[in-house]
Amino acid sequence: MSKNSDLAKLENILKYIHDIETIIKRHETAENTLKDIEGNYAVMMCLFQIGECLKNITSESMIPRLPVK
Repeated sequence: MSKNSDLAKLENILKYIHDIETIIKRHETAENTLKDIEGNYAVMMCLFQIGECLKNITSESMIPRLPVK
């Protein structure tokens, strides 16, 4: 994989983080978000997608900087 592809994955992760922030703002608090079935599913899907993006990063220079195994 190319470095550009990994950068695109990192950009997607930032988008998902922004999406989570937006979802929580709509529900006013993280607790309210997780109590709401749609909010809960939306946040969990974003977290799943973040995990998938992180799992697929191949750059040897990026991997040590990421807090994942």
